[in-house]
Amino acid sequence: MEMINHKDVLRALKQALKKTEEAFDLTVDENPELALMGSCVLVTLMKGEDVYVMSVGDSRAVLAQRPDLEESPLESRENGFSLLVPLQLNMEHSTDVEDEVRRINKEHPDDPFAIKNDRVKGYLKVTRAFGAGFLKQ
Repeated sequence: MEMINHKDVLRALKQALKKTEEAFDLTVDENPELALMGSCVLVTLMKGEDVYVMSVGDSRAVLAQRPDLEESPLESRENGFSLLVPLQLNMEHSTDVEDEVRRINKEHPDDPFAIKNDRVKGYLKVTRAFGAGFLKQ
């Protein structure tokens, strides 16, 4: 079985996001109205038993897994469906997450309106976004 270099995988995911954002920025030069738009990004890569998640925004990656049950597989069913347990794999980047609000306020100590009306600069609920260049100035 081949050994996976996790740092290489993470570096490749980071580079892919950077290149995508750079391409978007070039498109904004041709279409300035796109500077007002943004998007969330959620990428999940599974290689063997390893799962990598890259997210920007408030999308949520959830893995459904079978619980460790002692009983027989027939007993682990409810109404004919196998019971699965959800496991959240990432943290959302939203003003609903206290750590994100603290991070924004810490990065912008001289801006009392960095978070206004539970939104970044009063506009976006997400605290990290792909695009939305007008908020990154």
